Amino acid sequence: MLRSFPIKFVMKPSENVISSHKDVLTAIALPFIAMLRVQLLGVILLTNVCLLKADYLLQYQVEHYFNIPHTRSGGFCCDLDCSNECENRFLFCLRPVGFNRSSEECPLGNYSTGVIANDSVVFAAGEDLDVGVPNPLVFNGAGAWPGQVEMYVRVDDDDDDGTSDLVTRFYIEISATAGLEFTSTQEYGENSVGLLGASYRVSCTEDFYSPDCSVFCRARDDAQDHYTCDSQGNRVCLSGNCSPETDECVPNPCMNGGTCMDLPLNYVCDC
Repeated sequence: MLRSFPIKFVMKPSENVISSHKDVLTAIALPFIAMLRVQLLGVILLTNVCLLKADYLLQYQVEHYFNIPHTRSGGFCCDLDCSNECENRFLFCLRPVGFNRSSEECPLGNYSTGVIANDSVVFAAGEDLDVGVPNPLVFNGAGAWPGQVEMYVRVDDDDDDGTSDLVTRFYIEISATAGLEFTSTQEYGENSVGLLGASYRVSCTEDFYSPDCSVFCRARDDAQDHYTCDSQGNRVCLSGNCSPETDECVPNPCMNGGTCMDLPLNYVCDC
């Protein structure tokens, strides 16, 4: 808060008095100007994010689900008569390997459906599982692909009275490197209740490469440089007009405190 300083004015101030008043005002104003500059600089910095950060995409294609005995957790029938099928809704929950299995949290993303299946169903590829639930399920990850994650799937039976009962749970380990091919998996649920078939793949988002999507390469052919990127993110010079290898972390191209890591003809920012 600005303090007020009593200043005595005279009818005919001399130049010395005027100069003294200016010095006082300047002394008052300078700290606020400096503070304003710092605040403005902070605003400018906050509008910038670290330029480069690895990103990956996990696709999980649900293919089939079978529970022929029509039973649920504990060995009970879904209805009074086990000849009646369960009315199944699903939770697909992505989380790190080793995550607390007593928790229903999904730190890497999740999808929930309404009742979409009975006890013997084959899901069509490319058709949504439910409104707003695509198939394959798509999980966008920030940072390098960790190599392994866990897909927790919970199946519940919805009853006509509005209640629901746990049918089964699946804990599916997804282990892969980034690539084009889908990997198939078929898993039994807890206590062998239910069989779930699916396939999955991990891919890098645009301009990221390598098995864990940690290498950045953006092709360019302009006044600054001339190269494209191979399947591993290495620069491939066009017509021999490519800059020689240098330490591309000097000066540091990463913003907001990102740490630059120099690679052959490349660099990445660890934010």
